[in-house]
Amino acid sequence: QNWAPLYTDLLQYKFNIIILPLHCTGSGHCFSPRIPLVSSFAIPVLLYGLESVKLNKSELSRLSHPYTMVFHKIFGTYSNSIISQCQYYTGNLPLDYLYKFRLLCFLKKLPNLSNNTCNYFYKMFGLDLFHSVASEFGIDENDNRYNIKSKLWSKFTTGIEAL
Repeated sequence: QNWAPLYTDLLQYKFNIIILPLHCTGSGHCFSPRIPLVSSFAIPVLLYGLESVKLNKSELSRLSHPYTMVFHKIFGTYSNSIISQCQYYTGNLPLDYLYKFRLLCFLKKLPNLSNNTCNYFYKMFGLDLFHSVASEFGIDENDNRYNIKSKLWSKFTTGIEAL
């Protein structure tokens, strides 16, 4: 028996499941099956190891382009304000917020290491970087991961409400 047509039909079926249209619930939350796929597979690959690197605005902008293009394609718009709102209502932080979250969590772990070299470099370079990024969001050195993420979301929410 020739399995190729059946296999092709199965692939087409699975492809259609992934590429379903956007669904919005009555509570205002929208869902696309593609967004969790991007969040769980593409974002870790895109941000792999970058929490140990200080990126400037142009590098961060260049890096966030593929992430933003996913939302452009899913929602069919190129308006940055609409894309920001779509990210908010689908529960996704913009890439620059994700990068800063990972950077802050990474820098918070460095002083707890028993390695003297890491402690030295943290005191020389990381501490100032932590304070400069943390002050942007009102984050304190004693905040845990949950509080850091909450403050990032709070700042993002404030930006969305201002649109």
